[in-house]
Amino acid sequence: LLVAVPGETIVPGTSTVTGKIGTLSEQTAGVPFKITVLGCDNQWNRRDNNITATIKLYTTDPNDSEPSGYTLINGSSTVDINMVTANTSPGWKIWAEDQDGTPLTVSTSPVIRVVSGATAKLQLLVPDEVAKPSTSSGKSGTVQPQTAGKKFLITVNACDANWNINSSVGDTVNLTTDDLWDTEPVNLALVSGTTYFVLDLRTAKVSSGCATDVTNAGINSSTSSAITVKTRAESPIYLQLVMPGETAVAGKGDAPVGGKSGSPSERMAGVQFTMTVNAVDRY
Repeated sequence: LLVAVPGETIVPGTSTVTGKIGTLSEQTAGVPFKITVLGCDNQWNRRDNNITATIKLYTTDPNDSEPSGYTLINGSSTVDINMVTANTSPGWKIWAEDQDGTPLTVSTSPVIRVVSGATAKLQLLVPDEVAKPSTSSGKSGTVQPQTAGKKFLITVNACDANWNINSSVGDTVNLTTDDLWDTEPVNLALVSGTTYFVLDLRTAKVSSGCATDVTNAGINSSTSSAITVKTRAESPIYLQLVMPGETAVAGKGDAPVGGKSGSPSERMAGVQFTMTVNAVDRY
């Protein structure tokens, strides 16, 4: 068997190791391209009249969908391949195997550089998540809980449709959270398709962040995985007094001030009323 990929030219009638010449063309993740499979003699001449074999193609891309087996008719076939994971060093390979016992030697392509596609969306990674290009979510890992008032990093990547990072993008990104009382970070530019924001969430609850491309509105925004924010456990612990007319508001301000909204309502002398005492952290 002989596998020829874009950029290669088959040279029949030779006894070269490969039976072809040329420089491989770079491919783009998620964009199909055609390869040629031939059944050849020892000098790489196509055996067009007496080779009819069942062929299966494989690639080293762990995330693509490989084509099903097919019949090699008259010694030749052209097949679409769609690699979805970017890999520029070293690249991916393709090989063809005979599936029906015909004595045809396996053929393997040289490595093919696959670059990321056009930027389609942003990706947010929170602590203990790692990028996994060309998977359904584009990431893996267990999100770690955070503590109110303790800063942590969140990563933003510019990705193609298959979650491959596009390192050529330098757009400006805005990041917001659903925590009403944190200070939102300033906009940052992507460097080689990636940037890092420092978050300082203040409210003990389940929170998330949302990244938006300020430069290019055509890039889809992205929301992070849910982040559980815990109460600070260390000392000191503060006592909070909540009077009638006031409401405790977690995350609002730093103890001993803040932490509630409203104003104490007027009380009548000699009439008992109830106030609430909470043990709280500094936020």
